[in-house]
Amino acid sequence: MSIGIAARRAAGIVSLGTADRAGGLGTEDCRALASAYQLFARDPVIYALAVRSQYDGAFAEGLDVREMAENAKREPQAAARVVGEMLRLCWQQECFTKPIVSLMDGPVEGGGPGVSLYGTHRVAGERYRFATSATSLGLVPMGGVGHVLARLANSVGIYLALTGQDIGPGDALRHGLVTHCIETCHFDAIEARLADADPVDPLVDGLHAAPSDIPLAEHEPAIARCFSADTVEDILGRLDSDNGAWARQAAADLRTRSPLALKVSLDLLRRARGLDLRSYLILEHGVLAYLVARPDVQHAVLHEGGVESASWEPSSLAGVTDGLRATPFERQAAPNLTLRARADMQAQA
Repeated sequence: MSIGIAARRAAGIVSLGTADRAGGLGTEDCRALASAYQLFARDPVIYALAVRSQYDGAFAEGLDVREMAENAKREPQAAARVVGEMLRLCWQQECFTKPIVSLMDGPVEGGGPGVSLYGTHRVAGERYRFATSATSLGLVPMGGVGHVLARLANSVGIYLALTGQDIGPGDALRHGLVTHCIETCHFDAIEARLADADPVDPLVDGLHAAPSDIPLAEHEPAIARCFSADTVEDILGRLDSDNGAWARQAAADLRTRSPLALKVSLDLLRRARGLDLRSYLILEHGVLAYLVARPDVQHAVLHEGGVESASWEPSSLAGVTDGLRATPFERQAAPNLTLRARADMQAQA
């Protein structure tokens, strides 16, 4: 991905991707962003940050999974370093003391939400679509997304994490994934007014219009009933006993995903409920570093046929033993990620 960094009077401007493609964040991209955030935090002229995509049609595709998988093929700890750069960036954004206004239109996928979830103002345009497709790659939700999903009402976060289903701005607003819904025709004006140091809250509040379209709400009783089950097998059992089209589609989606990734993702989100973000990011780092070196990820990401032709190992939920499921948490493939305490991060900003 190409990263654009600029200062426009009182605003720091972060531009993701290029005019031709959105792309995923690689190691150097994460480092460039981390350096920019540090400079903007220390610059007394900068009042707020605006984060946008240069690509018309997508905000961010998250971490460069191909880079991560290729590194893991050569050396597992190299992949752990790639993951670590992304998660350190997430923590840096969480600890940032100035307003961050993410202006998002189009898909926000994979670990892409991690670029925006920690900002103070998360603005969705009319084409915004949130999704985390990690289980189709043999992975767990990336960029700290699982910490947020674990806290969504009615087991909606578990549903989104396991199935990879996408949602639009209305449902994202309802569940707090975004803070405002604003038509994209206003994005340039928002950036310009941030450059003039206009107060952020009245600026975005005045342009916000809550969408009336919240299609996920219709299915939330069924989501709560099915995805609150203790195991992936029980979730599928409840879906299979439901005769509705939505349940059939959700069950079909689950059956295309990596069985190991499904079980580990469910465990990870359950653990996330009792962790603060810093502790969660450290846990996620170890889990991802373990999974990325496994055959599921290597096949889904690097195999010529891609995700559609992926063959999972184990191939069934029954083949994922309790011991295998616990391994990413108990025998992590890399040293723990080190994240400084929030007070230390902010004192050195």
